[in-house]
Amino acid sequence: MLLLTSCENFLKANQVKNEIEESIEIANSSPILYYIIADKDSGTVSPSQATLKKKQSVNLLFTPADGWNFICWEALDRTTGEPVPDAIQFENPQKLETKATIIKPTENLMIHPKCQLVPKVIEITPKFDNSGCDQDRTIEIIFNKS
Repeated sequence: MLLLTSCENFLKANQVKNEIEESIEIANSSPILYYIIADKDSGTVSPSQATLKKKQSVNLLFTPADGWNFICWEALDRTTGEPVPDAIQFENPQKLETKATIIKPTENLMIHPKCQLVPKVIEITPKFDNSGCDQDRTIEIIFNKS
């Protein structure tokens, strides 16, 4: 008796086996707590934390405070503050509202809305009025950031 099998079915069987093994690994793993933290005074995030396993997702929302520009969502190491690429996938990292999906479950990560304070003049001295000012006087302009 001659038995023939196609390579396509063989490859699909291997893929199914890998998917089953990954599903078992995910089911047996413990969920990880991820904190969702914005910089001080930059705005508010929702939710503030999520407990997730691999392939699970959370919907994120950031509302920037006045004077702050949102840049993107990022995953950071909570100890070093360094970006951790490929651990979390953002559906659209440049949108205020997006979905984050865990790709590589990693302890001690935080989800962070990267923002930038918009430069703004806080004070100018001397105060100018209609009478003018001394031409040799130093003018000082103070901004809200360096």
